[in-house]
Amino acid sequence: MSDSAYSVDDDLSRSGFAVVGKIDPALIENVKRRLESAAVKQRYPRQTELSWNSDCDFVVANFETRLKPTITTLRDKPRSACRLVYFHEILQSSEIYRPPFGIGKHIVIIIIRPGSGFPLLCKGSHGSGQGNTDSTSTGLTGEIWQEEGSVVVFDADIARQDPAVEGTGGSGIILWY
Repeated sequence: MSDSAYSVDDDLSRSGFAVVGKIDPALIENVKRRLESAAVKQRYPRQTELSWNSDCDFVVANFETRLKPTITTLRDKPRSACRLVYFHEILQSSEIYRPPFGIGKHIVIIIIRPGSGFPLLCKGSHGSGQGNTDSTSTGLTGEIWQEEGSVVVFDADIARQDPAVEGTGGSGIILWY
């Protein structure tokens, strides 16, 4: 196991999230060029899902062949779902909450365009019980690393808070494992 794999897996087990690395900038640029013309597939309370395209496939392939094999926690897990999203305007942040259920055990966010809307994560709140956020409501909150192309992995059950978004927020590819 490499030192970087140890660090990522260590961060995941200790705090519930980790910055994994970066995707090839040329691949991110290709997805960004298509954001404006991408058709809306579905609108959710905090985010809008855009139509998936071949450039998204290239970004995910870059993650799955170059970065995912270095993460012991994810290495053998199949991807269960994926979305290309942007965070739309919502003027109030949420309370700290723990998702009641999820599609997978881990979520990967690949930043396409930095901006508001990416969740704030409560460090160390993963695996500490479903629905109970009393112990995490005063805990430190970690922001998703927002650099174009950066890849963040976090436990799906980690307590989080959704920030307010004015106008159009950030955009990214979200993968569930």
